[in-house]
Amino acid sequence: MDLKEKIADETEEEMRARQAKAALDPQRPLYHYQPPPSWMNDPIPFFWKGHYHVFNQHSPKGRPWWCDMNWSHAVSEDLAHWTYLSTALSPTPGGPDKDGCFTGCVVDHDGVPTIMYTGVNPEVQCLATSEDMIEWGKYPANPVIAGPPKGLTVVGFRDPCAWKEGDAWYAIIGSGIEGVGGISLLYKSEDMVRWEYMHPLYEPDKTPGRGMHECPDFFPLDGKHILLTSAVGTHWDVGTYADHKFTSEKHGRIDRGNYYAAKTILDGRGRRIIWGWIQEGRPQDEATAAGWSGVLSLPRILKVLPDDSLGVEPVPELETLRGNHWSYRDVKISGTELLDGIEGDCIEVLVKFAPGGGREFGIILQGSDRISYDREKGQVVGAPLNLSPDEEMTLRVYVDRSVTEIFANGRVSRTLRTYHKPGDDKGVRLFTSGGSLSVESIDVWEIKAAPVKYLGGI
Repeated sequence: MDLKEKIADETEEEMRARQAKAALDPQRPLYHYQPPPSWMNDPIPFFWKGHYHVFNQHSPKGRPWWCDMNWSHAVSEDLAHWTYLSTALSPTPGGPDKDGCFTGCVVDHDGVPTIMYTGVNPEVQCLATSEDMIEWGKYPANPVIAGPPKGLTVVGFRDPCAWKEGDAWYAIIGSGIEGVGGISLLYKSEDMVRWEYMHPLYEPDKTPGRGMHECPDFFPLDGKHILLTSAVGTHWDVGTYADHKFTSEKHGRIDRGNYYAAKTILDGRGRRIIWGWIQEGRPQDEATAAGWSGVLSLPRILKVLPDDSLGVEPVPELETLRGNHWSYRDVKISGTELLDGIEGDCIEVLVKFAPGGGREFGIILQGSDRISYDREKGQVVGAPLNLSPDEEMTLRVYVDRSVTEIFANGRVSRTLRTYHKPGDDKGVRLFTSGGSLSVESIDVWEIKAAPVKYLGGI
């Protein structure tokens, strides 16, 4: 009997014991949110009455692999500390979601929290509502959209994103046309129950690697409209929206690392906050043996930059997690320099490099995790970033055991997964090659664990 078969045959007591053991895995992050140990993917955020809610897909019975998709649900008051509430949606035997509750969105429909999601198989769109944000009741006449538009042969039909515009509701559904590319199908409704297909929001996307628009998200921001889609990473398009059609003017990727299915909310302070699913970087059999898979990213704020690209920064609320602090000013380096007395695998590092300096420079964390800017290539950790001759480089890095989130100059982000053994080097180093380098400041903070509160235990 292999491990999957053994887990599938567990008693409730055996499952709980395995989850408790998985929670102690030294690779499991300490301040990133995760539901009880299992498989997780695809965050679905919602801001409601001053609280930050994040739903996500997860596998039932603590199974650390993708299967029988459910929705789990957590809430936070401060974006740093989370409480796991419950399973919000589960497949209904014999229903339109009998084979899984796939991704969607949560909206405020006339004061009623309402989920719009995809049921499978086949892929159809369904509704559920709640009076208390804990118990969710499915619309008895699901599905509300029973299939793709007639006459249109599509690749996939899932992950609805709905919004209110005037007196009507609109929703896009992620799809694709075989041999053509990704497409977001636009629907209109007066009541969220009866939906009429209009046309593609955005013409087929022929960008390589974007054969289908998974997890689309569409919203206004800083005088523009933004379309997020996921296919081999989460992509953004900044553009204009008129006559219920979107025109892309600039395109890029939110994060060029282990980051996918990103979705956003508008919070009570008018900030557009995004979360992504941080995927594993190890073989599935290792994740299965560890008893968990997937992490929720740290929340990030989006903004449109002067060149119409999409900027990203971590939310300032994360500063509440800071502990011990080390600070250096005006450091000169050549080669590689170890910062004496500073180490850790749960830290935040903020480095400001002076303009000029070596051909390549950056920081090394956990002994071998090299985060560098290559001046000749115009890249930071493999992502495009061209610094002007008089522009300083600012790196902000969050290390949380096997997860590293990197931010550069408010313009680039990248998420890494690296798996180090207990006892491995946890030092912090600066390095440069091709010349000496001036570092204006280095700040390192220990980050305190933010254990998830599980109502009723795990």
